[in-house]
Amino acid sequence: MKPESEAMGRRAFLWTAVVSAVAAVCGEWWAQRRVSTGTMIAPFRIAADVPPGTAVNFTLPGTTIPGVLVRLNDDEYAAFDQRCPHLGCPVQWSAARERFECPCHRAVFDGPSGRAVSGPPRRGLRRIRVERRGSEVWAQPAHDDDDDDEEGIA
Repeated sequence: MKPESEAMGRRAFLWTAVVSAVAAVCGEWWAQRRVSTGTMIAPFRIAADVPPGTAVNFTLPGTTIPGVLVRLNDDEYAAFDQRCPHLGCPVQWSAARERFECPCHRAVFDGPSGRAVSGPPRRGLRRIRVERRGSEVWAQPAHDDDDDDEEGIA
């Protein structure tokens, strides 16, 4: 029979291992949640001199989230998370139809608003707030009190 102090040592080791594993999983979950919501700390430049009717793809800084900026007309821009809310496929801008289309399940989203028009998604594309600074377009950071579905992710 082994001494009781050795058995306690194993219990303590197992307890520490379990607590460490749980902490690691929680930490990873929290980090992924921050990345998946696209939280930005500072504004960033997306593009300059985007011709009307065209789209520019970009990635939110510090994340792997793909975005798409569209210049709808001379004075209007719209930017969205490029991932379809249904299964995450990248949506494509159709300049001829002035809308976003998902190639995976033929979902259609309104160009100016990102609202779901047809297909499986019930929610629209997540908006990224932008601001024009001269000929450049900048994404603006989200605030903690912003509602993701209405205001966007950045």
